Amino acid sequence: MAEFSQTAEAGTGDRLVGLLTEQLERGAFAEARKSVAALLRQNPEDQDARDIQSFLDEQMSAITSGQVGELRCLKKHRTWVNAVAFAPDGRRALSGSGGELSEGTFHDGSDRSLILWEVESGRQLCRLKSHRTAINCLAISPDARRFVSGSRGGGICLWDAAFLTPIRQFQRSGSAIWGLAFSPDGRKVLCGSADPGITEWNVTDGRCLRTLEGHGSGVSCVAYAPDGRRLITGSFDRTVRTWDSESGRQLQCLRGHAQMVSGIAVVAEGKQALSCSLDRTIRLWDLEAGQEVRRFVGHTSRVNAVAFSPEGRFVISAGADQTVRLWDVMHGQELRRFQGHTDSVTSIAFSPDGRLALSGSRDQTVRLWQLPSVLDAIPTATSIFNLVEALVQSRILDASQVAQLTQDLQLRFTELRALAWHLIERGWVTPYQINQLILGRGSELVLGEYVILDRLGEGGMGRVLKARRGADPQPLALKVAREQLFQGPGEFNEFWWECQVLGRLDHPNVVKSYSAQRESDPPFFTMEYLEGTDLEKVVRRSGPLPVGQACACIRQAALAL
Repeated sequence: MAEFSQTAEAGTGDRLVGLLTEQLERGAFAEARKSVAALLRQNPEDQDARDIQSFLDEQMSAITSGQVGELRCLKKHRTWVNAVAFAPDGRRALSGSGGELSEGTFHDGSDRSLILWEVESGRQLCRLKSHRTAINCLAISPDARRFVSGSRGGGICLWDAAFLTPIRQFQRSGSAIWGLAFSPDGRKVLCGSADPGITEWNVTDGRCLRTLEGHGSGVSCVAYAPDGRRLITGSFDRTVRTWDSESGRQLQCLRGHAQMVSGIAVVAEGKQALSCSLDRTIRLWDLEAGQEVRRFVGHTSRVNAVAFSPEGRFVISAGADQTVRLWDVMHGQELRRFQGHTDSVTSIAFSPDGRLALSGSRDQTVRLWQLPSVLDAIPTATSIFNLVEALVQSRILDASQVAQLTQDLQLRFTELRALAWHLIERGWVTPYQINQLILGRGSELVLGEYVILDRLGEGGMGRVLKARRGADPQPLALKVAREQLFQGPGEFNEFWWECQVLGRLDHPNVVKSYSAQRESDPPFFTMEYLEGTDLEKVVRRSGPLPVGQACACIRQAALAL
């Protein structure tokens, strides 16, 4: 890569051609694509380079497709795995187990534990035991400070994620707990059980805040809308219901499933929800209109769990037919079918970046799956017209790029995937931008005078985005306030307190904060963008640092503090 960088900087076509030849001979297709991109930047009409680029696109597509699938199988549980979840940073995952059949009779089994995993290595970090009956469900708080687990015997346990110890029991026994969810601010826990009532608990002191009545049978799954204004529940009574989170009033009763609702999920902006059922279907609901939008059909047995990808592009489902399936949200089309489990798949979760999925099964395993990228999932025959129109309307391209796109590139490329790859290679757009455009969210790629390039992460107060200011190529980081912060002055003031503190700090070892946009919709502040990794990843990949290097890192952190 260093050789490529030096060649690109030199800008000599002959050296690029020589380097490209060497890369092709040794099969370094990813590096070769960058060399081709450099040649096309020098001469967009170079037919040889364009032919090589088409060849490389085909090769890389085949390579990527080969990598999609099972990454690893985690086998530390000794009974059914009933629940899985990723931590918000994506580095760790949690699974809960319990239950087995012996001579046709259900038993809680000997393993009624939670296991904390390191995602990158698949290593078991810790096994936690507190429940006396099978663990049915779990949830991790948005700030990753706590997690909660519920059992068949009715116990609900709140855990400290740092010390990995129980904080309190919301209740020790009662009806089986089937669903748990943290509120977006992490201060409340919603609980569904074999009783028709839905209970909401205060995380701080363990008080039961209220019980919502309306379902005609037990509640199998619960969720909060991301803005915290609505609750969504599914039940054995075959209905999905929505509730006003402030008053507790029932808003909608969505009917359509022929059997019990086994799982629900809510898309990031809170306007749509998914439900799955024993009737083998997944249904997409418009929460504003209160009606079914789309149905996903393909599982040959009950669908146990379902999840939205973080950006809302994909749906993933877990079936009793031993499969995990990936679906296209916009068309309801099945994109991939992952096989490997040898018994019913009970639970499913997307990683925070949407690149991985985690599944739990009655075969006593947890499996990690590599998912296809957005571009890999685009059908090859998809028209490019909508993408071109979306790019023009998004205002992320300059005038000369728009002219070339509409006059030349649209004629040269007849497929969306090919055009998208070409624009990414030329550095005009990023994969994140393409994804948002395909989802019809081009308007969200411009925030004031900033163009959004990528999503970097998410925390308790807001999202962190990579952006550039106008035509300035130097990237910045934008911290955008969560919408629910506007519901209470305390939370909103805490966001601005963080902004003001960072703005007063000026130190080589502290990320710089530049400006705040309080009147923007949504409000945000800008920070220095740092390329690289963190110390935890370095140590995990390479082992303990040499003493001198470790001391230097600690000294830098101490000076910053």
